[in-house]
Amino acid sequence: MDKRLIAVSWAMPPALYPRSIQVVRLLKGLSKLGWQSVVVTPRLADLPKTDILDLTLRDLNAGYYTPFLVDFGNLDQEPSHPLVRFWSRLKGAKPDEDEIWASRAAEAVRNADLVDGCDVLVTFAQPWRDHLVGLKLRRWRRGIPWIAHFSDPWVDNPYVSGLSKESRQLQARREAAVVRQADLLLFTNEYAADLVMRKYPPALRRKARVLPHAIDSDLRTLVEEGQPAEAMKRPLRLAYVGQLFPGRRTPNVLLRALSMLRQKTELAGRIELQVVGERSGAEEAETLAADLGLGDIVVFASRMSYLDSLREMSKADVLVLIDAPAETNVFFPSKLVDYMMMEKPILALTPQRGASADIVRELGYEVLDPNDPISVVNALSQALCRFELNKLAMSNQHREAVRQYEVPFVAGKFEKMALEAKAARGRRSPLQRIFF
Repeated sequence: MDKRLIAVSWAMPPALYPRSIQVVRLLKGLSKLGWQSVVVTPRLADLPKTDILDLTLRDLNAGYYTPFLVDFGNLDQEPSHPLVRFWSRLKGAKPDEDEIWASRAAEAVRNADLVDGCDVLVTFAQPWRDHLVGLKLRRWRRGIPWIAHFSDPWVDNPYVSGLSKESRQLQARREAAVVRQADLLLFTNEYAADLVMRKYPPALRRKARVLPHAIDSDLRTLVEEGQPAEAMKRPLRLAYVGQLFPGRRTPNVLLRALSMLRQKTELAGRIELQVVGERSGAEEAETLAADLGLGDIVVFASRMSYLDSLREMSKADVLVLIDAPAETNVFFPSKLVDYMMMEKPILALTPQRGASADIVRELGYEVLDPNDPISVVNALSQALCRFELNKLAMSNQHREAVRQYEVPFVAGKFEKMALEAKAARGRRSPLQRIFF
């Protein structure tokens, strides 16, 4: 029996977002379980010109889903649906881009009759505008089970700043509407779920579920094939692959630790650090590395294709995880599952309490305070010693710990949630069927 899913995801290949990678990874797993997925997403021409495109990422996942492209061009044009135009004029305000996307996507889905025969609707954030599509489709077709995948906190995101009071109130109303209307709400970890749902009553909090990011081990085999063997006499390679955010997520403590270690022992020719990511986020770190005299052991590289970034991870001896300092880290960074997939030791600079810390400890590695360079110096010294003794290796529990993050396991978990959402829709009372 065919199982049909409609997904709404602004972030899809070839646009190179962490979200794109995780969405197609889940759809790949569902495809192998017999699901047919249609993904509502914007046309390539409508994506911001600053977006990085990775055609290989799209081609690798062709066949696991069918894209349904929505025309999002010409933002000055009013929504075509008359009721949407009337409501916008009644409010006396021009719809923002999120509202325009939601109206156009929902209208396109209705006109194409995509919902008929569909088993479940899932909307993927970020961006949060995807959940607004779910709200509009729910009002139009109340019987369809709807899963809203939050991944990270929305209104409660600790790194979102600079919003006006009006903007924050608007986002809070939108989040509350999604929480009320969706059948299930998915988060990548318990910390994010608790942060978001603590402001809602128990009946709504019970909708929250945890679905972690997934690992596709097929990719590790792909990037390792054909790599030439290397001579053993070379430096210890550390690699950080991911975005950096000035003032928040930076490698500054790691750089200072390298400088401190260099005062104790010679590092040239013995250790090297490669930082791969956005140039804007790396500028502060590049300046600091130069000031500390680390130019001969630290290399900064621009953002690259997804497979090339995996190849850089594969060449490393130790993969560095950097999270922003916080009392509690509510984020499960998608690069962590890529690190886990590559079967390398992980040097984790992350808060002691949080999603990353729990996973890193489960993998068998030490969690280092991102504000404590002394602990990082000690960890670097130990890694260098083990490497030069040819004893550096991933932990004994690493392979066993990652099993629960493999694509088949995560997709199977999602399938059970989809059936749960479908059952929840069927249990509604006559009054609930009218209003919810």
